[in-house]
Amino acid sequence: MGRLARLSRRHLTGLALIAASLALSGCLPLHTVGEGTEVTTQDLQWLRAGERDRRQVLARFGAPDVDFEDQRTIAYAWSGTGGLVYLAGPVLTRHALMGTW
Repeated sequence: MGRLARLSRRHLTGLALIAASLALSGCLPLHTVGEGTEVTTQDLQWLRAGERDRRQVLARFGAPDVDFEDQRTIAYAWSGTGGLVYLAGPVLTRHALMGTW
């Protein structure tokens, strides 16, 4: 009985290691922008209220997706994939940033 218990413990340990290896091998970080102009954390730090004007924002990000000049409002939108990809495939993401001045 002791030998059988030892053998079972070895098998369980081996199976657990194989399962963990398979699970972790299919998991990797992914970040891509598929469409639009991404606004990053660094961009948000650059966009401090009252410190940038319309001309500066357009020079940095290009033409906005939405532009209401009469309301002094522009918006950028982007989409892509992000997060951890796990065997099932990538996670689709959509983002938007709207600014007024």
